[in-house]
Amino acid sequence: MLRGGQGQIWAGTHDLTFEHHKTTTTLRRSREADCSICIVLVNILRHEVDLLEDRPLSVSARLSRPLKQDGTNETRYILDFRLEKKFTRIFLLKEIGKSGH
Repeated sequence: MLRGGQGQIWAGTHDLTFEHHKTTTTLRRSREADCSICIVLVNILRHEVDLLEDRPLSVSARLSRPLKQDGTNETRYILDFRLEKKFTRIFLLKEIGKSGH
């Protein structure tokens, strides 16, 4: 999603916004593949949505501009997930290295 830019949508800001999952099936498959973020998302949604039933789902992700840490050279990003326009989960990402890819 982040590296390939797939599912990117315009949300009116310069932050990168993506459709992350459109169905319960794709979310379930990511969870089964041990995606650490999707495991958290499933735990949030499992009380609200039958994840075993294939149905439409709205999970979007927004990557915000880098945050500089005072006194360090570390760059951090905010990855904000919106689930079914009802729940939000925020992850703080730390840049671990730059790649030419």
